[in-house]
Amino acid sequence: MSAWLDDNADTFGFRQASVSVIAPGPNDNAVILEINYAQLLAKANELQAQVDLESDTEDASVSVTTRSTTRVKTRAYGAYAPSPSKERRTPPRFDNHNRQRSREQSRAIRRLVRNDSMNHGIAKVKGITRRIHKNATPIPTTFEPNLGGRKTMYTGPKDPKVDVSAGSQPSLAFLLEDLSFQLLKWNGRRPVSVLDCERRILVHLAGRPEDFDDVVAELNRVFAEAEVKLKVPANKFRHRRGAYKTVSFGASLGGGQIEPMNLKLGDDNERVVEDLMSNWAVTRLIGFVNSAFAAVHPQLHAKYNNVLNQLLKHHPKLRRCFKNSVFGACSINVGRVFTARHHDHLNLVTGMCSITAGGDFDYTQGGHLVLWDLQLVIEFPPGSTIMIPSALLEHSNLTIANGETRWSFTQYSAAGLFRWFDNGFKSDGKIFEEFKEKKQIAELAAFKERRSKLWEEGLNLIGTL
Repeated sequence: MSAWLDDNADTFGFRQASVSVIAPGPNDNAVILEINYAQLLAKANELQAQVDLESDTEDASVSVTTRSTTRVKTRAYGAYAPSPSKERRTPPRFDNHNRQRSREQSRAIRRLVRNDSMNHGIAKVKGITRRIHKNATPIPTTFEPNLGGRKTMYTGPKDPKVDVSAGSQPSLAFLLEDLSFQLLKWNGRRPVSVLDCERRILVHLAGRPEDFDDVVAELNRVFAEAEVKLKVPANKFRHRRGAYKTVSFGASLGGGQIEPMNLKLGDDNERVVEDLMSNWAVTRLIGFVNSAFAAVHPQLHAKYNNVLNQLLKHHPKLRRCFKNSVFGACSINVGRVFTARHHDHLNLVTGMCSITAGGDFDYTQGGHLVLWDLQLVIEFPPGSTIMIPSALLEHSNLTIANGETRWSFTQYSAAGLFRWFDNGFKSDGKIFEEFKEKKQIAELAAFKERRSKLWEEGLNLIGTL
């Protein structure tokens, strides 16, 4: 090493210039030491003597010692001197074309990774997220899910028409005192799981992340803006769930549709929904809900993911609501939102529906989620999320006071999408027609036997504690 320094001293200006040595300092901070040529040459001789001594005992030690030689930078030239233990190499040519191509390849790889994870039902759930939701406070009940004598294995019970006016809705006092319902006080942050008789997580109070205050404030702003911009015909303002503005978007099948299709919004509402979907706070909310769903119900989440992706491949015109969500459709509900008793009967009966509430209201006095089958009243603070099987459980909300506002955002998948997928992308009518034409009696019996097992299979996909 000393010989190399002496031979190259004039070339690199060692004799005429001071030399800076980059070395580790306290707290892992780099420091620059000023060393003249004589000092550097003496240190090189010392290192060379060590190398010669160690070479007699172990060749590997020589390799390690020479490669760890201090890197030297000359102040005169502003370049690193080549290490004596390595040959000088010409750096590979990397022009602007190669740089741009590398960037495009990196983007393509990231897209493939994202698409591959979604296509295989893999949700990127952080360990802490999984632990938070799986360690939720359990609320055991004796409730046993049942079909209520119905033959369908996909949809829930259809409700009769009820009065949806505010004056006809029960009060908190009536539910607690007259009907002896239980009140579940909740701060809207820490997760809580309501269990059925088999310890299945029937209702999950997902709450919200600790750093969600800014997100909730932005959500309140964009939903208040949507309330003003959304155009809903007067004859559709009052519906079977309540009296408030509501628009739905995404993929659906049911209610007279003969195949999966996108829900229609109209040009004006289309722009409003697109602005809302692209909002950063809404994207954060969607990601949180998707992670919570995957953490609590991993098998059910995988089923939702697989069915939606296969439908999108088979029907290219269908649109996904959000890239980071497995739900097929969403609904925006704005105004003074509260709902009458109902089932969302067109959703998958053993599936989950995500409900996020927001606005400006006193959650201890109104806006509660009422679960009639469980005889449970749950405080529902603004900015929090609850997941329920909305087609299975009859539910409603308590009214809020005059002058208060409450919006809700729901995510769900229609039962018809799962039936269409299970039938090989055909309707029930088409399936039975084919069996009849081909006189496939055995195949028809096997088909009906398969259908009879869907209820138990669906319950087994729900997460447990």
